[in-house]
Amino acid sequence: YHKITFIYLHERAHFVVCSPSNTSIVIDAESPATISKPTFPDGSGRTSCIWQIQAPENFRLAITIEALNLNGADDYLAIRDGAGRLSPLIGKYGPCAKGSLTLVSSGRSAFLQLESAVYKNTDEIKISYSPTDPGKKTHLCLHAKWFVTAGSLFIISFVTHFF
Repeated sequence: YHKITFIYLHERAHFVVCSPSNTSIVIDAESPATISKPTFPDGSGRTSCIWQIQAPENFRLAITIEALNLNGADDYLAIRDGAGRLSPLIGKYGPCAKGSLTLVSSGRSAFLQLESAVYKNTDEIKISYSPTDPGKKTHLCLHAKWFVTAGSLFIISFVTHFF
C-alpha cells in the first residue's frame, strides 16, 4: 500500500482525508488537526483506511472521536495504543457507538483503522487529535467515568462501546 499524507486547510483547521488512492496515511501530529470522513464513491465495496499518528518526542496524543456514524453491521473503527497493527487495542467501535470519546495514548503514537464492508456517503467520521504534554494534568471532563487499561486513559461517553 501507499504511504502518502494529504492535509487540506480549511478555516485554519487541518483535514486529513482517506481516499481510494490514499488509504494508509502517516500523520506528524506537531499541531492539532482533524481526520474527516473518507472520499470513497457511494457503494464502494470493502474499504479500509489507516491513520498512523505520531506526536513529537516527549509528548502523547489526545484523540477525540467527535462523530462516528457507520452504517454496515460489520463496519468498525479500531484504535490502537502504538504505531502499528499489533499495538494493544484500545477500542473497537461499530455502528452502535454513539456520542463522543476522548482518550490519551500512553506513548507518542496511535494507530487508527476504519473498515467498511460497503461504504455509504452517509457514513460519518470526525476525529480530532493533538499532542499533549505527558507531565501536564488536564481535566477533560468533570463528570466522566474514567477507565485505565494498558496505560491508556479513557473518558467514555459512548452509549455502546462495541458492536
